[in-house]
Amino acid sequence: MVNVPDWITAEEKQAERQKAETEAHGQKVIEDSFRIAKEGPVFWKELMEKLKENTDALSRLNLSGSASVMTPADERSEHKCRVEAINSGVDRTYTDLFYRPGSTSIRCWTPTGPQDDFVFIVPGNGAIAVMQPGEPVMNASQMAEFVVRNMANHVRGKR
Repeated sequence: MVNVPDWITAEEKQAERQKAETEAHGQKVIEDSFRIAKEGPVFWKELMEKLKENTDALSRLNLSGSASVMTPADERSEHKCRVEAINSGVDRTYTDLFYRPGSTSIRCWTPTGPQDDFVFIVPGNGAIAVMQPGEPVMNASQMAEFVVRNMANHVRGKR
């Protein structure tokens, strides 16, 4: 029997650990993608409810707003929502959100053009959420607040 130096044994063990970690990560990616595909429509529905709550309450800030949902007849087709914020008819803005059931993100478009998508993730707590570069992870309620607050700030000149 050949005497194997400790450093070689250590490298073999490290390679085995890395292989197991890679396989576990691959399994998690697959599980997360199934979870996002399954729970994405529930997230979208909650987001629509929270956008309406936020835009309806803009009147308390002397603004007005709306969330207009355009749901296709075929539930598998792309869904669209236009969110508007208006300041006394003087200044207005909108954000269009697009979601196709099963996709990994919610696309976002404003008057200045396309914005960073809200990408679905499965954080440590297990519930699906979204994130944009440089922003914290958001659930549906937090995303609605993020979108409407940014638009309210825009029409009030707090850019």
